[in-house]
Amino acid sequence: MRRGRIVYLSGLTSTGKSSIVRALQARTDCLWCALSFDLFEETLPVWASTDDALYAKAIRAMYDAAKSLSDQGLDVLLDGLVMNLPGLAPITARWRRPLPAIR
Repeated sequence: MRRGRIVYLSGLTSTGKSSIVRALQARTDCLWCALSFDLFEETLPVWASTDDALYAKAIRAMYDAAKSLSDQGLDVLLDGLVMNLPGLAPITARWRRPLPAIR
């Protein structure tokens, strides 16, 4: 089975990430599963949302969910922002490396 693609849309609030997700999900020629920081942030009680360590655990769960969906052959859109939080550095370090040039 092929692994699904994971596309990470990172940017500040109101930059169009969610609009891109909706446009891709509206297509009927492909299936995209969508995960977002907002969705996983809502898994935390209000009192925990200001605790960086707990917030990082919720975001790590989102990354794990994306990997699980991809492992099952589903394409995934991640709507979020690369953040410097405890426990996320090993993951986000990979995304900070430049991609090879396409010629």
